[in-house]
Amino acid sequence: MITRTNLILLMPLLALTSSSMAGVTGIFYGDVVLAPKGCQTVKNCVTTTDLKFSDSNGLAWLAPKGTKTDGATFPESLEPLIEKVVGDRYDPIIMKAVVLHDHYFREPVRTWYQTNRMFYDALLESGVSKVRAKLMYSGVLVGSKIWVVVKQGRKCSPSPLGGICVYKTPLDVNITQVHEDKLPLDSEKFIENFNELAWLVDSNENVSLDDLERRAAELRPKINSGLQQKILPSSGIVE
Repeated sequence: MITRTNLILLMPLLALTSSSMAGVTGIFYGDVVLAPKGCQTVKNCVTTTDLKFSDSNGLAWLAPKGTKTDGATFPESLEPLIEKVVGDRYDPIIMKAVVLHDHYFREPVRTWYQTNRMFYDALLESGVSKVRAKLMYSGVLVGSKIWVVVKQGRKCSPSPLGGICVYKTPLDVNITQVHEDKLPLDSEKFIENFNELAWLVDSNENVSLDDLERRAAELRPKINSGLQQKILPSSGIVE
């Protein structure tokens, strides 16, 4: 039986943080500056500057000033152990990807699939290793909420770094339909499912994202609705 102990044994993989992919998966403009002072202690921060990212698929992403974030989300029961290996949930190397992901999960103007793939690309562009990025990507596959209806978004003005950029839903648009809420990260189901994907990465660090997605869909069938969105065009824009 897969246990929390098995998961802990895989955590050293996350310590690999250097990457040779920086400069290939996209371009950032801006940085993450958090407020108020000491907000990390209570896990309730907001950004003080805009953060923009243009990915390799020609899509541009904007997390505006004021984006709320509680940092990377770990199972609370394992957080002390994870912090010893990879640093805390506000580790600077992952925060650009985390802030963008947080914003677009609240403003679902891109598909679930696009948003999660952007998260992976942004991790690599930040200098995170492929192994660590795949493990974090695995976490959102088996743990995050899933939406199946993409709402039209407002155009970024000006569009950062070229590409198609939308960043929020109009005020008069209802929030998108959620197909399944995120799993509690301390639940046995999440830890077992995550450990299954972590084992794939541990066995073959070159495992493809497609293979991780296929295995995740076997473990959590409802994500099939999200994965099917990979064939959809990017969301529309409300001027």
